[in-house]
Amino acid sequence: FRFLSDEGIRAAAEALGELVQVGWVLRARLFRTALLRTPYGGKADKLREIARLFGLERSQAYKEARAIELAEKYEVVHDMDKLTPDAILLAETSGDPEAAMTLLLDRRAENPAYSMSQFREEVKRGHTDSLVAPPVWCVCPTCGRRHVENSPGE
Repeated sequence: FRFLSDEGIRAAAEALGELVQVGWVLRARLFRTALLRTPYGGKADKLREIARLFGLERSQAYKEARAIELAEKYEVVHDMDKLTPDAILLAETSGDPEAAMTLLLDRRAENPAYSMSQFREEVKRGHTDSLVAPPVWCVCPTCGRRHVENSPGE
């Protein structure tokens, strides 16, 4: 896509838009190329036009373009069939995106039914730094409350 003209990008989007199913990675690369090529003031209109050819909103196109950029940055492109734009963007908010994406891939390898809500909860609780196993709960002998074993602040 990098070497296509503006007309070529539009033609590629039209051709891909006619396919029954197009992987988000392919669309994302096209969206990103369109964004990089378009002058700043016209980016929103250009992306809206290209996204419409896929039946998508501009916000989804932005999301996919950002996700492919992050996937390449953290070198998880070879695992793109196991990741979604939402998962990649959620991993970015974790503080350690590489660890979060690794966590998601490991959890899905162990359990194919591992869901985005489970991943979201683990990221929210900050468990992306402990990729070895799920948290171990224990009862504090001092206060009697349940907490994660060896958590900071114990």
